[in-house]
Amino acid sequence: MTFPPRATTIVNNTGTLSLNGGSVTGTGTLAFSVASQTRLFSDLSGFSGTISHDNDAGGQLRLWNQPTDLSGTKIVTSGGTSGGGLLLINGGNDHTIGELSGTGGTILMRGGNGLTLTVDQSTDTTYSGLLQDGDANRIGTLVKDGTGSLTLGFANTYTGTTTVNAGTLSLASGSSHSGSGDYTVNGGILEIATGVDLSGHDMTIAGVISPGNSPGTAATGAQTWLDGGSYLWEINNSAGIKGVDEGWDWLDIDGTLDLTNLGTGGFTIDIDSLSLANSIGDAAGFESWSKGDGLVDYSFIIATFDSLTDDYFDAGDFILDSSGFSNGPSWDWQIKLSGSDLVLEAYAVPEPSSTALLGLGGLALALRRRR
Repeated sequence: MTFPPRATTIVNNTGTLSLNGGSVTGTGTLAFSVASQTRLFSDLSGFSGTISHDNDAGGQLRLWNQPTDLSGTKIVTSGGTSGGGLLLINGGNDHTIGELSGTGGTILMRGGNGLTLTVDQSTDTTYSGLLQDGDANRIGTLVKDGTGSLTLGFANTYTGTTTVNAGTLSLASGSSHSGSGDYTVNGGILEIATGVDLSGHDMTIAGVISPGNSPGTAATGAQTWLDGGSYLWEINNSAGIKGVDEGWDWLDIDGTLDLTNLGTGGFTIDIDSLSLANSIGDAAGFESWSKGDGLVDYSFIIATFDSLTDDYFDAGDFILDSSGFSNGPSWDWQIKLSGSDLVLEAYAVPEPSSTALLGLGGLALALRRRR
């Protein structure tokens, strides 16, 4: 059985429908609107189109015994989250798909003994459906690959781990994650909107963590920072408040912060200014740049934690990259430990003309004293 490369709608209102044998090829769409269980056994490995499932119809779509690599296949679900859903099931424990999107619906991550669902996409999409475990004994885990951005916008109930290897995984306001599965950012960016509570989930950061809604708060469990990792820190108002808009980004870490594995210059704090409209540009405030007196002009709490592993902190382990900070004329930045807070300090650097005037003033004073 070979489906042609055009849109095909499959409706099953009674009984169990099994689509056995053959393969599905082409670039079209297979749209399932099923009131009863439907099983798709046909090989999808040569398919570079879309599988869509409308959960409001009430039936379950089972992608059964599919090959591990479905990187050409796009999955779209819609409807409510209480129907049968789309079930990924095979003899193994992982599937790779080429894109995930949808306005609702459910994906059950079952596999054989649980499922690792890898989304390897180069496009930017939003998935507002439900990701959940296959059942109590089959735990779902999520991996983000590819250069694109995947935004999750629902209260997901899968309880396994989450890994970001490339691109962006964005957890929008209203999303959540049940259980206590760890997050690992090996590469790419993990964005966590303000209000998303991941305080029960520990994190390992070797890629980029970006809190809030530019700016805002990321609430997580314990964090381990590794060489190659980065904290994308944004500020739009020096007179604002940590973790909110207007203000600056803040990591609210419920647990320990482990810095013991960092080497010299291993972790980057990426300091970026935003306008009050949260576009690229100058942040409000920063008016004391003319001081240039060597004293700290601004101080910002960027992370708060319960404890430091082995009480270890070394400012030399951090690179402070202010290339994205456009407020002039020039600022020096330092990072320090203050109790259970990591703090960024900003020091104004006087303009060259001011430095020259200070030098001339000193010279004049010295000449007067000699006389």
